Amino acid sequence: DWAPDDPTVQAAGEGLGVWSLVAELPAGYYEFKAAINGTWDENYGLDGTAGGDNIPLTLAADAAVTFHYDRATNAVWATVDGAVVAGAAPAE
Repeated sequence: DWAPDDPTVQAAGEGLGVWSLVAELPAGYYEFKAAINGTWDENYGLDGTAGGDNIPLTLAADAAVTFHYDRATNAVWATVDGAVVAGAAPAE
């Protein structure tokens, strides 16, 4: 959902400045980015760029997708079963 103030799409902190949100999604094409503090005033997209392009995500099958945002690097990515499927996780 593209409404950043919608309480159903708010990420929760995992600790160490990483936030995540799990969503059950049907197969299909999606785009996403991280909106900060419930507005589009501060947001991060492809390659962690402020105001950057949406990150494309294509699912061949229904999946539980975990969306991640790392506040230290502004990296935004998505995983399915722990594997990165869109965006880029920060280097460890």
